[in-house]
Amino acid sequence: MSSAVIKIIDNKSKSDGGIVTIAAVVSNIQEINKLTPKRGDLNRALRKRQILVSDDSGHSIWISLWNALAEKWSYKVGEIVTFSNFKIRIFNNCRSLTSLSFSAVSIQNMSGKERDTFLNLATKAQPIDGYLSIKELKANASDIEQFAWIKANILSFSIDGFYEGCVVCQKKKVSADCLTCTNVTKSEVKLLATMYVEDGVDSLKVRMFSDCVESLTDLSIEKLKERETDHPSICSKLANQIVAMRLKYKQSTYCEQEFIDVIALKANRDS
Repeated sequence: MSSAVIKIIDNKSKSDGGIVTIAAVVSNIQEINKLTPKRGDLNRALRKRQILVSDDSGHSIWISLWNALAEKWSYKVGEIVTFSNFKIRIFNNCRSLTSLSFSAVSIQNMSGKERDTFLNLATKAQPIDGYLSIKELKANASDIEQFAWIKANILSFSIDGFYEGCVVCQKKKVSADCLTCTNVTKSEVKLLATMYVEDGVDSLKVRMFSDCVESLTDLSIEKLKERETDHPSICSKLANQIVAMRLKYKQSTYCEQEFIDVIALKANRDS
């Protein structure tokens, strides 16, 4: 039996592990990602798809769909969908929802004024955990890894290059043995990019990898590799666009110089 439908903002009053049902409009759909156990057994890989949704509470939240739900997903951006019996997950002070074996998704039928009002409020949504300013992020930085959402304007974007990465830990590989996983694992092409952003008060350098680059450019890694000569024009089109990102960051030192190492975990252009 499905739990009663609540608003996304109401998840803030719920505990980690709680079961909830929400109705929300789909705003971003990620491709399926196969997660391989550390011993590299691809036959036991889990399938994961992440969806960004928002509702008329004016807030958004990421949802992880696993295995069958991830593969059978057929809804489109802009559709209002009910996510029944999903578990609340709180990790590094960030909330998300994740599917369970008894979770379900279905179309939420709305029409006329009710639908228009819902969509109007949902399109103005911000992450359930809120945004930090760049100034706040820098003030919070320490040698302990932290996580935050920011919204900023893209000053510049550059694709730094492709590399062969481990399908398990994503780190660069130089041989069949992954030095990080300490196992023989499969490799696939990965991509590194660098972006400078500003929020009207301060600026920040952000590194990002394959999934985030695909999300911002609307191009797969394969297409980006095929179109290497087009990279300057692809990158220039992102300048002056607003991006919402979930970041991990910490204070680091390189050649006796201190800096804040910032990596984007999720990134999408803000409409």
